[in-house]
Amino acid sequence: MTLKHDRLFPIFVRKGRSPRSALAGYIDLVGTVVVEPRYEIAYPFREGLGSVMVDHLWGALNSLGELVIRPSSQGALVFTNGLSTYREREKEGVIDCHGTIVIPPRYRSVSHYSGGLACVAAVGEQYGYVDKNGYQVIPPFFEDARAFSEGLAAVKLGGKWGYVDASGNSVIPAKFDCDSAMAGPFRSGLARVSENGKWGYINCHGEFVIPAQFDMALEFSEDLGKVRVGDKYGIRMSEVA
Repeated sequence: MTLKHDRLFPIFVRKGRSPRSALAGYIDLVGTVVVEPRYEIAYPFREGLGSVMVDHLWGALNSLGELVIRPSSQGALVFTNGLSTYREREKEGVIDCHGTIVIPPRYRSVSHYSGGLACVAAVGEQYGYVDKNGYQVIPPFFEDARAFSEGLAAVKLGGKWGYVDASGNSVIPAKFDCDSAMAGPFRSGLARVSENGKWGYINCHGEFVIPAQFDMALEFSEDLGKVRVGDKYGIRMSEVA
């Protein structure tokens, strides 16, 4: 009798005596090997699928260990809301959890979907956003851009970062100079940005809730953010107004 394994975890077993060569498979919650190590690389499961590499191409397994998406992508398949970036001939598109190509590979890069939109980089140097059908919702005219988070996306115009909503409207003007870094996504109601060479956290209105005082600040996770002043590191709690 075949049992359904709802959660599988990748394992790596050394190939022969080589300290650098290994094969990947999967175990279940109690350590039973469900998928024998035979893949070049295996990623953790996302939305019921685990991405695996065969002959340098990526496909996906279901929770029974069955190869349901044949290896054909040059990049790993990591699903969010039933969709994943798909890479072919150095261009990226989108594939669904059944292996159907939703958006043919035609972009330099495609982000994960959030709020029904994905950030795409055109063949040139500009960024825009497409919906789940590949329809261009926000035309590519940003110098740089990132995926939506909590309803807003960080975008770069005129060398500075701001935030837009899902219609492309400017919600927080592009006024933050983050040097070679980027403005962060909103997490716990706050986003990290840089002002006068220092990092702090703003709310969804563009107001500093935690002043720009750090030499480095990372986005929040579970209401905690890692910060640095000089060579000292610390943790800040979110303080959403």
